[in-house]
Amino acid sequence: ENEIPDLVAIQTIFPVAESLRAKLTQVGTADAQVIITAWSSLAACARLMCRTLKKPEGAEFEFCHSVLLFCARHAEPKPEPTDEENFKSPGWASSPRNEAAEGLPWLTLISPSEDILGAIRTLVRDPVPSVRYLVTSHLFRVHGNAPEFFWEAAALVAREESNKVVINALCHSLFRVLFKNEQRAVDILKIIFNRSLQQHDESDLLDSFVTLLVGLALVRQNEWAVGVIGSFLKHPVKNAPLLRRASFTALSYVTPDEFNDAENAVTVERGLAWVRASIEAAAQGIGELRVRDQLSTEDQAHFRDMYCVIDEVVTRFYFKLFYREVKSA
Repeated sequence: ENEIPDLVAIQTIFPVAESLRAKLTQVGTADAQVIITAWSSLAACARLMCRTLKKPEGAEFEFCHSVLLFCARHAEPKPEPTDEENFKSPGWASSPRNEAAEGLPWLTLISPSEDILGAIRTLVRDPVPSVRYLVTSHLFRVHGNAPEFFWEAAALVAREESNKVVINALCHSLFRVLFKNEQRAVDILKIIFNRSLQQHDESDLLDSFVTLLVGLALVRQNEWAVGVIGSFLKHPVKNAPLLRRASFTALSYVTPDEFNDAENAVTVERGLAWVRASIEAAAQGIGELRVRDQLSTEDQAHFRDMYCVIDEVVTRFYFKLFYREVKSA
């Protein structure tokens, strides 16, 4: 499913797929669900085929182009009233628009034409969250040949999207192009932070966002990112979930194996300094909560988060050092 088919595979399947397309364009009173399934299969075939194509020409390209654009306008999947509240983790069925949402960004690698980009622009605002998730997950592919379109579409998702699973997909796309235009990436992360992360609730989005933030701060010394993770240290109780995730991420930059890595020496030093500061901030926050007469449910959750900062740092360093000693023995 995630592999890129070779030319032999494409040449084998293409006549069969083309024959099915011809039959679908002439179909009369066939069962509606059978037709939907057939278009879904054709779109899935085009989605895989276009990963191998190198030029926007030939019968195979015309097939992928035509099928994916047709399926991008297909009525399936139909939106349901409970779609948004039920889309709490990635999951979808094969359907024409779902397949097109995943395939069209691949097609921009060989043909960033206006009709393809226009279809992607529409899918980014699709009423069904699985469609938006899929097109946003693969949006980074558009950056190669249409970078301006990518940044505009990414900003649109950041401003308008309400589903956190879809916003998390945007973070994953941003990760793939983060350092190609750092300032525009930061502008989008600011929108996400202000719109979607003020509640600090448990989510994959929180993990993905903090991973990007810590990388910008420790590796790039981005002024905004440094300021945000600095606020976690200044207000550890309020930002306890963020502090915990940031300290966990910072640990990945300061593993014992990297202590003698001259190329990353500066980043390692920054990471060590921040991890030390996070332990001090967590201890300070725990002290603030201990003097309170009664802890709310939220306070108790924050207490656990700050305790985990200290526990995870100590535990991970201990086992990393222990493993290195055993390995070298």
